[in-house]
Amino acid sequence: MDDSHLIRKMLVSSSILIGLGIVSIILLSWRLGGNSVCAGTVADNAAGVVNLLSTSAPAAYAEQVSRLVRKQKIHTLLALRPSDPSAPGMAQIYQWQKTYAQRMLAIANKTHHQYVQQSELAQKSAKAGKDLPAIGHLLAAYAVSPHKTAFRHLPWVEKITRQVAARAAVYDHQGRWLESLELYADLHHLFKISMRYDKRYKRMVRITTLLGRYTPKQFFSMQSKLFKQSKINKNNTVVPNKKPAPTFQTPPTFSNWRNRLTGISQVMLINAFQRAHDAWVLPVPYRKLLVGGLRTIELFPELPPLSHAFPLLANAKKCRQFSQDLAHIMQQVKTAKSIDTAQMIGYWQEVAQANKNTVQLPKRVVIREFTDSGLATLDPYTVVFWPKEVKEFDKEISGVFGGVGIQIQMTNAAPRVVSPLVGTPAFRAGIEAGDVIVTINGQSTTGITINQVVQRITGKPGTYVTLGIRRKGHPGIMVFRLKRQEIRVNSIKGIRRKHGSTKWRFMIDRRDHIGYIRVTQFQLDTAQEFQKAIQHLLRHHVHGLILDLRFNPGGYLETAMKMCNMFLSHGTILSTKGRVWPRHDYEAQGDPLVPPNIPVILLVNQDSASASEIFSGSMHDLKRALLVGHRTFGKGCVQTMHPVGTKGNALMKITMAYYYLPNGECIQRLDHARIWGVQPDVHVPFSPLQMRQLEATWQYNDIIPAPGYKPSPATQKVIKMVTNEKAYDTQLDTALMMMRLQLAQTN
Repeated sequence: MDDSHLIRKMLVSSSILIGLGIVSIILLSWRLGGNSVCAGTVADNAAGVVNLLSTSAPAAYAEQVSRLVRKQKIHTLLALRPSDPSAPGMAQIYQWQKTYAQRMLAIANKTHHQYVQQSELAQKSAKAGKDLPAIGHLLAAYAVSPHKTAFRHLPWVEKITRQVAARAAVYDHQGRWLESLELYADLHHLFKISMRYDKRYKRMVRITTLLGRYTPKQFFSMQSKLFKQSKINKNNTVVPNKKPAPTFQTPPTFSNWRNRLTGISQVMLINAFQRAHDAWVLPVPYRKLLVGGLRTIELFPELPPLSHAFPLLANAKKCRQFSQDLAHIMQQVKTAKSIDTAQMIGYWQEVAQANKNTVQLPKRVVIREFTDSGLATLDPYTVVFWPKEVKEFDKEISGVFGGVGIQIQMTNAAPRVVSPLVGTPAFRAGIEAGDVIVTINGQSTTGITINQVVQRITGKPGTYVTLGIRRKGHPGIMVFRLKRQEIRVNSIKGIRRKHGSTKWRFMIDRRDHIGYIRVTQFQLDTAQEFQKAIQHLLRHHVHGLILDLRFNPGGYLETAMKMCNMFLSHGTILSTKGRVWPRHDYEAQGDPLVPPNIPVILLVNQDSASASEIFSGSMHDLKRALLVGHRTFGKGCVQTMHPVGTKGNALMKITMAYYYLPNGECIQRLDHARIWGVQPDVHVPFSPLQMRQLEATWQYNDIIPAPGYKPSPATQKVIKMVTNEKAYDTQLDTALMMMRLQLAQTN
């Protein structure tokens, strides 16, 4: 698997853990400082690097080294040496320093090689007119680039992005919308902060959503054709069993979109827009909602395949008139000085009348698309659950349901496997990260939402679900028949399992008594299990604690608060406030479980989200933790559910407030924002290759061999990767180095 594929696999729009709960985070305080200074500077010249001599006092030297680690001055670390390396207490610190610096330099050199290689491949592919490989290699180079902003403005990068954007526009004009979406998705990821390609990317998302929803058979054919045309990556092929899974021969069935419109009414649209206008977290003019709705309705006459579902869209004259009417309404909306509720309703009625006079789309179709697209201009989390979806939710929560153990996300209008969980039906069967779920029980996933995918895969434990999987390197659709089971995942894990046991080892450094706890989710029982792990470490005289919350998507706020109170004696942990939402402060309850003299380092990365960010940011601001890793995801919003419609048989989820950290910063990543989430004290880059190795290591540590155990091919792949590839977890190495240095200063 090359880095360009890994990067594309990392582009996530929304992800759901089937059969699982959610997650959390933890931190503690940190003390760095003092008055020692570095005794010189690094001089790189033809004669080599000049060694720096420093004080012989171990505590002062440890502080000096920690400052360099914190700033990631690796070359300076390599040059620095104590005046007497053999002095009592100094030899160990110097050995840590050399080992850490050499390891960091090794991965830096390897990463630089990847950067140069991917940059050259991107330019070579672009020169040959191969735009998709070019942008893939460009993204791989971007992922390991040390200076992201400068990278985006390199002449060759600008040239390739212009070339790719031009090709994406051509694909759009030719009706090759999936190919256009793939290119715009990559460009959107590259320029996410400036949002340079945001409008074009969202246009392609709307187009593919409409095609998948209302012409699923034709859209499925488009997907299949694109898949066959794509270049097969043979290195990404693993057969799930000794014999290849059978190829799916029977054509899939497709859900009837008409059934999903049952119960939709105009009142639901009006109620939803009113509530958004009156109560969303930030001021919302009706103009914004109306323009968003109109932009999607304008697409119907522009998409010839939709005539399979709506015959009058084949009438060029009616389509032209409909487009003209919509353009006139759009102009009125954009130029209106202000729009009140009555005027908003009037504009909507003009849209409905224009449709009735021309192409005659089913009114419920227009209501749904107009509403969904209008609310989508606010954020991804403010949505309406229509009556049919509400009934499915009621069914879902009325009994006990099992899953198959996969994490999924919607990528380019298709449900894609992010990761199978070790020991679950999906992992045992051989489902892999990157697999695309094309059918569930023979029914196509084209045009359905991620929630509907989850609902179809989950079911009563002991029953079966059949997944049709499309995988690079396999010529057809692979079929997996999986037995559902209750997926119970332990959200508290250690560095590795004890030999021959299912129990975790929580002491990463027995000599210096440094503990390590990985928190994978904020489940309802996470705080209780975390407390047990902490008490175990306290009984074994832990001196410092490393908490790993990388890839932690968040979870229950109440669990995060419980865990936070295990460390804090006082202070405001968190605040919520919105436009109409009253401010509420969450205060520490006192009487912490962990003594304040035990330092804590928290590992976070770009996939630490929601409750994870609340926990880590609060602990950091209250001076109870040092953060190492990468800036977090940026999701910190409060949502509430409200009935909409005359009978209240639809539900609206709306963002009412944002979470604010003790320093006053908002966690939520807003459009054009350059500050969001939680920024670490020590930023340590992590390449896609390192992420893949870390994921394999974690999966390997999860495996519990039983007597006579024979690993499945999927397990064999994990074991092979862990045993054959030398992994560099430089973020954990940095956290461990900082902890050792802190303890050296204290002791």
